[in-house]
Amino acid sequence: MNLYWVDNAIYKLYDEFVDPETGELTDPEAFAARYAELNISREEIIENTLLLYKNCVSDAAAIAEEIKVLKARQAALEKRADRLKADASDALGGEKFQTAKVAVSWRKSTIATSDDESIAPDEYMKVTVTQKPDKNAIKAAIKSGTEVSGWRLVENMNMSVK
Repeated sequence: MNLYWVDNAIYKLYDEFVDPETGELTDPEAFAARYAELNISREEIIENTLLLYKNCVSDAAAIAEEIKVLKARQAALEKRADRLKADASDALGGEKFQTAKVAVSWRKSTIATSDDESIAPDEYMKVTVTQKPDKNAIKAAIKSGTEVSGWRLVENMNMSVK
């Protein structure tokens, strides 16, 4: 619902000549010609154009607000889904599970972990804006038999729900 009533001739003119994706005029010369042909006073054209503008600003604000609401709902649902998955994972403890409606399988993954990541040797550090250990390189080194002080491999069970 729009805040303001806008003359249909103005709506049609903008709908016909303005790209909805970019907001740019598709054919400025044809737009200007049709604009000049409008059987509406200059004052009414300007007023209607500005009312259409206010409707667009209002719609954009309403959409922005709805996006905030939807993002909050999305975050809440994602947290709930994580909690449900964690509860099911705890209940199954690595055991496969399948019904006609849902199936759970497990795959092993191994990650390098440390209680103090700052002790990683320089050759295993990723260069980023902030320095942090390259866990994949540390994992590969440990798997190949190299001892990396303060680091160990931990095997996890990752649940896949389909």
